Amino acid sequence: MSVKERPEKNKKEVIQPQKSQEAQKTPNTDDWLDTYDENPKEKVSQKSEVVVKPEQKIIEEIDTKLQEFIETMPTWIKKPFMYVQPTHVNLLGSWLESWENLILEYTQIFNIHVINVNELRSIFPFDNVENKKQLTKKQLEFIFTKMEERGVARWLDDNHIIVRVYYKTINQWKDLIFTYLKDSGQIVEVLTIEEFEQMKKEWSSLPREDLVEIFELFISEGLARWIGENRDTIAFNGYN
Repeated sequence: MSVKERPEKNKKEVIQPQKSQEAQKTPNTDDWLDTYDENPKEKVSQKSEVVVKPEQKIIEEIDTKLQEFIETMPTWIKKPFMYVQPTHVNLLGSWLESWENLILEYTQIFNIHVINVNELRSIFPFDNVENKKQLTKKQLEFIFTKMEERGVARWLDDNHIIVRVYYKTINQWKDLIFTYLKDSGQIVEVLTIEEFEQMKKEWSSLPREDLVEIFELFISEGLARWIGENRDTIAFNGYN
């Protein structure tokens, strides 16, 4: 038997795969137009839009502020002895200063002006679960009373439960507001207290009596004048 006549061993038959009917179908112009996006970027943008609910935005803002507060927290917060009020004069002064600075940092980051002492005691780091320590009401009352003596706090009730904290003085608020009004061009407008409260700025959450005091400072310094008899509307001199 010659080499040409020798049968090939183990030669498998190659089976060509059959194309499906869909693969064999040639798309026509109408089919192509159905899948064509006139503006694909706009379509992707529409699909990727996420509706953020107001309450979700508030939670995200709180989380951001909480993270900022934690990052600025002093290392002594982990020390259990910082929750024990010292008796030595020098140590007491340092202890008071440390807690006062932390309270002012806390109120500024969260834009808090009025504090309930009982509620504050349940909030970290004033209640520290990690080292199982918590400031007592008596300790907080002592701290805020010393802050009041320094002009950065003021008790609003005789029971020493509600306290106003000034992480900015009234004069600092006045200067901040005046600068903003000039820079934004709103200084030419006649403005009411309600409009200040609706500006969604840092000062918008100030107690109403503080805004009234700021208005009175504008008047006493000759920067503004009252409009009407209700003493809740001002216009700035030299601008309108």
